[in-house]
Amino acid sequence: MNKFFRLSSLVALTSLMAFAIACTETETVEVVKEVEVVKEVEVVKEVEVVKEVVKEVDRDKGSLVIYSGRKESLVGPIIEQFQAISGIDVEVKYGSSGEMASLIMSEGAKSPADVFYAQDPGAVGSVIDMLQNVSAESLALVPDWAKSNQGKWIGVSGRARTIVYNTDNVNPADIKDLNSLCDPKYKGKMGWAPTNSSFQTMLTAMRSMWGEDKAIIGVVRSSTKTSELIILDNFLSSIQNELFDLGAELSTPSQDEDRKLSISQSQIDRLEQEIDQLNINLSALKSFVLPGGTAASSFLHLARTTIRRAERLMVELSVKEKNSVSKESLAYVNRLSDLCFVAARYANQTERGGQGDVLWRPGKTKME
Repeated sequence: MNKFFRLSSLVALTSLMAFAIACTETETVEVVKEVEVVKEVEVVKEVEVVKEVVKEVDRDKGSLVIYSGRKESLVGPIIEQFQAISGIDVEVKYGSSGEMASLIMSEGAKSPADVFYAQDPGAVGSVIDMLQNVSAESLALVPDWAKSNQGKWIGVSGRARTIVYNTDNVNPADIKDLNSLCDPKYKGKMGWAPTNSSFQTMLTAMRSMWGEDKAIIGVVRSSTKTSELIILDNFLSSIQNELFDLGAELSTPSQDEDRKLSISQSQIDRLEQEIDQLNINLSALKSFVLPGGTAASSFLHLARTTIRRAERLMVELSVKEKNSVSKESLAYVNRLSDLCFVAARYANQTERGGQGDVLWRPGKTKME
């Protein structure tokens, strides 16, 4: 510690002496002073700016596949105009409405068809369960008469059917509707083209508006105006009226047993009597009967199958909704289908003479 003190004193003394000498002698001393200079430099940083440019590109309008039952000469220009306006690529397959409907049914869910352009409602009806609903916006643009109640289709044109008659022989007041033509006084005085597609379309409309059972009975009656079959026409006249009563009963179900339009047991009994009356002179069956022979017989077989289908639907309805179908109504349609079968045999035996029924011949094609 003393040594450190003496050393410190010596340093201090030496410094004092130097200071004294400096004060007594004038001497220029260059002093170099280091000064830290801070220089501000502006630094410009280049930043790459990416400018996003949105360029509108025409979107693919897609494509449309149309199955058309109308001729290309009639609807081709319309389809071309649609394609030009919409920009949608359209592919069209042409054929008859029946052919196109059959093709759609065979293709099923894998069908490439987007639109079915049919000529008549019959073809549309055959694939109605495969159709999607038309948009509400599109339906709003179409009058009520030209669109489906279920929104399944829309019409693009309409046709009027006319009945041409000689006013010198027919009183216009007597022709009120198609039912008027079933009057016996017009027996043998009417003509039509039953294989014409327009005629078949009209029958389809009748089936839709009147109900299949009532419509098909009307078709049968158009073939029972001969003197040989007038007994059938008389039977069918009452039946057609009763089917309208039955339709009214089913559309307004009630638990009131005194319903004026309900089917009664007496009507069922009458059908049984008519079956027995027709069956008296018919030969015993030795094989199954094939629908065919005369036009009246063929139509009666068609009526039988239609009424059978109606019976199944009525049974289903009676299970789902209690008191919606009376037991008399079910019995009536059951006996009615039997009457149609017997009447079909009667028509063939009466009009074909000894040929009678068209019978199933097991293995016929093998023997040939």
